[in-house]
Amino acid sequence: MTDAPTESVVLPLLGALSKAPTLDGIMQGEPDALVFAAVTAVIAAAVAAILLFARKPSAAMKADEFQPFRLIEKEEISHDTRKFTFALQTPKKLLGLPVGQHISLRFTDKDGKNHQRSYTPVSGDETPGTVTFVIKVYKAGVHPKFPDGGKMSQHLDSLSIGDTVDMRGPKGHLTYLGQGKFTVKQMRKPLSERCAKHFGMIAGGTGITPCLQVIHAILRDSKDTTTTVSLLYANQSKCKPLCVIKLIISSAFTLTNVSYCP
Repeated sequence: MTDAPTESVVLPLLGALSKAPTLDGIMQGEPDALVFAAVTAVIAAAVAAILLFARKPSAAMKADEFQPFRLIEKEEISHDTRKFTFALQTPKKLLGLPVGQHISLRFTDKDGKNHQRSYTPVSGDETPGTVTFVIKVYKAGVHPKFPDGGKMSQHLDSLSIGDTVDMRGPKGHLTYLGQGKFTVKQMRKPLSERCAKHFGMIAGGTGITPCLQVIHAILRDSKDTTTTVSLLYANQSKCKPLCVIKLIISSAFTLTNVSYCP
């Protein structure tokens, strides 16, 4: 269902009710009255469904089609980590990404070759109209095993405000449903649903974003008072991980029991 106005659909349906038979006719079982009552019930259900879906903004992402999204904000978190915010199609658009899933980004280099990488956003449907990523930039000449650096991350770092990147999603094998429930899709096996009271997570660097996506969802659910999370996080420096975590989730909760082991 699109964001288009629904008056052209709803008004004709409501107009059909203008020549209603009397209540006495319906109660006495008159054929025309009974038919009208049945039709009225169907129309009422249709109107309710139209209004319900019309009020819900459609999702921005498509799983089978890349779409361009415009960069509207770029922030330097550390010397090699950036925060990128892209605009969705309209201010009311929802990302439409299930918790636990990620998004594929794509660009074409000067030689016409496509490069594609998947990232987990740090924002969701709670921020309509935008999608935000925190990404480490792997620069050329820094790591001897990867002399060219990361093609996608360097491309993103080179973007100017107003430039676009192609994206599609959702994709992934795990979806968090809430209340400790989640589904897992394994190769050549049917989708299975599982449940856990405590989540143990291990992450390193900006690879923490998939973990934070699930943590954020757990903490936003005021009805979930039993699901708990432990996070073991590794990073090269003491300052950077705390800066990244606080930047992403400071509005959701306060960090406790944080220790640093050099």
